[in-house]
Amino acid sequence: MLGLEISNLVEIFSKGKRRLSFDVIVYGHLIATISAKCEGHRLLWHEATIEGFDDFTPKDRYLIENKVHGQGSPKARKYSLH
Repeated sequence: MLGLEISNLVEIFSKGKRRLSFDVIVYGHLIATISAKCEGHRLLWHEATIEGFDDFTPKDRYLIENKVHGQGSPKARKYSLH
Protein backbone atom coordinates (compact mmCIF):
# COMPACT_ATOMS: atom_id res chain seq x y z
CA MET A 1 0.00 0.00 0.00
CA LEU A 2 1.83 3.07 -1.26
CA GLY A 3 1.61 6.36 0.61
CA LEU A 4 0.75 4.60 3.88
CA GLU A 5 1.20 6.53 7.12
CA ILE A 6 0.19 5.89 10.71
CA SER A 7 -0.79 8.76 13.00
CA ASN A 8 -2.26 9.36 16.46
CA LEU A 9 -0.74 6.17 17.85
CA VAL A 10 -1.87 5.51 21.42
CA GLU A 11 -1.01 2.55 23.67
CA ILE A 12 -3.59 1.57 26.25
CA PHE A 13 -2.77 -0.85 29.07
CA SER A 14 -5.69 -2.38 30.94
CA LYS A 15 -5.52 -5.35 33.29
CA GLY A 16 -2.18 -6.44 31.87
CA LYS A 17 -3.39 -6.31 28.26
CA ARG A 18 -1.96 -3.98 25.63
CA ARG A 19 -4.16 -2.28 23.05
CA LEU A 20 -3.11 0.06 20.24
CA SER A 21 -5.28 2.69 18.63
CA PHE A 22 -4.18 4.60 15.52
CA ASP A 23 -5.27 6.25 12.29
CA VAL A 24 -4.37 4.88 8.85
CA ILE A 25 -3.57 7.57 6.30
CA VAL A 26 -3.07 6.88 2.59
CA TYR A 27 -1.76 9.70 0.38
CA GLY A 28 -2.78 12.25 3.02
CA HIS A 29 -6.34 10.93 3.42
CA LEU A 30 -7.64 9.32 6.60
CA ILE A 31 -9.11 5.97 5.54
CA ALA A 32 -9.51 4.15 8.86
CA THR A 33 -9.17 4.28 12.61
CA ILE A 34 -8.09 0.99 14.15
CA SER A 35 -8.09 -0.22 17.74
CA ALA A 36 -6.64 -3.68 18.31
CA LYS A 37 -5.14 -5.85 21.02
CA CYS A 38 -1.44 -6.37 20.58
CA GLU A 39 0.73 -9.37 21.44
CA GLY A 40 4.39 -8.62 20.87
CA HIS A 41 4.58 -7.09 17.40
CA ARG A 42 1.38 -8.71 16.18
CA LEU A 43 -1.98 -7.00 16.08
CA LEU A 44 -4.90 -9.33 16.78
CA TRP A 45 -6.87 -8.43 13.69
CA HIS A 46 -9.74 -10.81 14.49
CA GLU A 47 -10.43 -8.72 17.63
CA ALA A 48 -9.82 -5.31 16.04
CA THR A 49 -12.35 -2.53 15.85
CA ILE A 50 -12.03 -0.75 12.51
CA GLU A 51 -13.89 2.44 11.64
CA GLY A 52 -13.84 3.39 7.97
CA PHE A 53 -12.22 1.28 5.26
CA ASP A 54 -11.79 -2.24 6.60
CA ASP A 55 -10.98 -4.40 3.57
CA PHE A 56 -7.24 -4.77 4.26
CA THR A 57 -5.43 -7.64 2.57
CA PRO A 58 -2.95 -9.76 4.55
CA LYS A 59 -0.14 -7.78 2.86
CA ASP A 60 -1.77 -4.48 3.91
CA ARG A 61 -2.06 -5.73 7.49
CA TYR A 62 1.61 -6.70 7.52
CA LEU A 63 2.62 -3.26 6.22
CA ILE A 64 0.40 -1.54 8.80
CA GLU A 65 1.94 -3.58 11.63
CA ASN A 66 5.45 -2.66 10.44
CA LYS A 67 4.55 1.03 10.28
CA VAL A 68 2.94 0.95 13.74
CA HIS A 69 5.94 -0.71 15.35
CA GLY A 70 8.37 1.41 13.34
CA GLN A 71 7.03 4.49 15.14
CA GLY A 72 8.39 3.19 18.44
CA SER A 73 7.08 3.68 21.94
CA PRO A 74 8.52 7.15 22.67
CA LYS A 75 6.02 8.76 20.30
CA ALA A 76 3.12 6.77 21.66
CA ARG A 77 1.10 8.09 24.55
CA LYS A 78 0.54 5.56 27.31
CA TYR A 79 -2.57 5.29 29.46
CA SER A 80 -3.35 2.82 32.18
CA LEU A 81 -6.98 1.87 32.78
CA HIS A 82 -7.78 0.04 35.99
